[in-house]
Amino acid sequence: MPDFAFLRSVNLGKHNKVPMKDLVALISERGWGPVSYLLASGNLVFPQGAPADVRAGLKELIRNEFDVDTDVIMRTGAELGKLLENNPYGVPKEGSVQIAIWDGAADSDGLCGLLEADHHPDRLHQADNALIIRYAGTSHDSKLNNNLVSRRLKVASTLRNVKTFIRLLERERL
Repeated sequence: MPDFAFLRSVNLGKHNKVPMKDLVALISERGWGPVSYLLASGNLVFPQGAPADVRAGLKELIRNEFDVDTDVIMRTGAELGKLLENNPYGVPKEGSVQIAIWDGAADSDGLCGLLEADHHPDRLHQADNALIIRYAGTSHDSKLNNNLVSRRLKVASTLRNVKTFIRLLERERL
């Protein structure tokens, strides 16, 4: 079963540049297994599973090689599959569904506050170490964004379109 590493806020415009081909080569050189990526936005795929210490190693590698300080959020293929199964919004024709994921324990008061707040016209659904967000428009024109999630939960999180998770899992099933 594959493992996935998601880098927070890389390759967005001119900031936090991490050339994915170069990163994949460096990961392979270190013997962290076969690895590939999907899109340039920090989605790494370890088809045979990731080494136990890869999160800390990736964070340090990216800081040392690319001078970018980023968080690394890990998920197994089974965990991604469960997130997709628990997505009550599906894949909408208009608007978007994004999933904020994090590792570790979120602040329970912050989580309750987010879940109880009125985010109209956007909607929010809790999952395991994740929030599934149904945007009426896009995440770019909503106050319910990844920075708000990270700040309220007091944990590093990253946001991905549900379609990205679907593509990652479909690619690994071929």
